[in-house]
Amino acid sequence: MARGVVCDFCGVEARCRCVSFAQNIGAIVVRVQKSSGGYLCKRCIHRTFWTYTPITLLLGWWSITSLIIAPGCIILNLINYLSSLSLPPVPEGAGQPQLTPEAIGRLNAVQGEINDLLARGHEPQQFAAEIAPKAQVRPAQVVLYVRPRTQKILRRSIAPPTAGP
Repeated sequence: MARGVVCDFCGVEARCRCVSFAQNIGAIVVRVQKSSGGYLCKRCIHRTFWTYTPITLLLGWWSITSLIIAPGCIILNLINYLSSLSLPPVPEGAGQPQLTPEAIGRLNAVQGEINDLLARGHEPQQFAAEIAPKAQVRPAQVVLYVRPRTQKILRRSIAPPTAGP
């Protein structure tokens, strides 16, 4: 499984794993499904699993479609949770990394290499450990530096076309 350095939920700098969790609520003729995922630290994985799974266990079965979907959600949640048990706990006193002007300057110097990795489809959480020593920054600072750029690219790729004059 893919590992990261910054939790997508709480923002703490810690070892993370790419996981997804699903919740299903059946209500006779209607069902409501919710899912969350990303690179999460052990603390957020634990919290999300214990929020989504009990609700699905109790309320996930109350529609025809949910009889099929709820077991899949529970199995998915269990697999992701159990696979993350080997993650080290979030270090005591771990906090959210800061992107300082000095770090930005150092990362600007390796922007070409970052762009190449992004163009080849690499995720920032995956190449951060490779780029950080070259820029003399922490891997979490690489992720913070790249995140706004990748979000901007994603917004552009899914934005509806604008009407011409």
